[in-house]
Amino acid sequence: MSHDIMTMDVVGIDRARTHLADLVQRVAAGPILITRNGEAAAVLVDADDYRALAAWAETYANPEFHRQMADVARNPHESIADDDLEGTVEEIRRGGGA
Repeated sequence: MSHDIMTMDVVGIDRARTHLADLVQRVAAGPILITRNGEAAAVLVDADDYRALAAWAETYANPEFHRQMADVARNPHESIADDDLEGTVEEIRRGGGA
């Protein structure tokens, strides 16, 4: 899901209106920047990418996440193993600690 705004397909809003079905199919390959009067107006993203972004935003907004990241920074040798990371993030999302 690492897409740079500079490498996105760019479509004007009028073309987006008339070709929406095609754009929805194309978005699986990456986000599409929609412009209005030459300026970025919106980004069309795949639903799975959107869910991942929303989940990350929710996690990042959680103070417990920041507390744990500060703990890792203070004690890098006691950090979470890669195998346990996804479970730990999910636990933080649900409101528990690690």
